[in-house]
Amino acid sequence: MKVDFTKLRRAFNPQCIAVGGDKLDHNFLWLHTLSTFRGKLYSVQIDPKVIEKIKTLGVENYTSLLDILEPIELVVVAVPGVVAPKILEDYLQKRVADQEENQ
Repeated sequence: MKVDFTKLRRAFNPQCIAVGGDKLDHNFLWLHTLSTFRGKLYSVQIDPKVIEKIKTLGVENYTSLLDILEPIELVVVAVPGVVAPKILEDYLQKRVADQEENQ
């Protein structure tokens, strides 16, 4: 089986990451984990109480992945299962990590 390592490069060395659904009650685990990330980091969260706390971390928040203007190479999703299909739909529509779109 032939492996396309260029696609793995984006997964291991992304320039732009979006974290969807990270929650205050989990102390923003993913956003804190990515605090040393040198690229562009966005949050995707719809809860207004949580959005204000995210802003204090210095992370720009959007209520939809589709509202982020630049290409996204990696999305970390931390949402309940019932929300996951909507996130996946937005992921596909946004064309996350689409090599031709993101070059």
